[in-house]
Amino acid sequence: MTAEFVLDLDAGMLKYFRDMVNVLVEGCGISRPEVDAHTAVSRLPIQPIPLKDSPFWTLRE
Repeated sequence: MTAEFVLDLDAGMLKYFRDMVNVLVEGCGISRPEVDAHTAVSRLPIQPIPLKDSPFWTLRE
């Protein structure tokens, strides 16, 4: 289970996170709502985990 948390960001950290969103949107093609901090995470679709031998896993056990 995940839980939301809120951070009070100073101007420098806010700029950093906005820059990171821009990289994800412009460089990786992720749509802005997917990286928006106000997205209702509980309403996002949940996909089943990949099979154990799937190439989508990037870490070994």
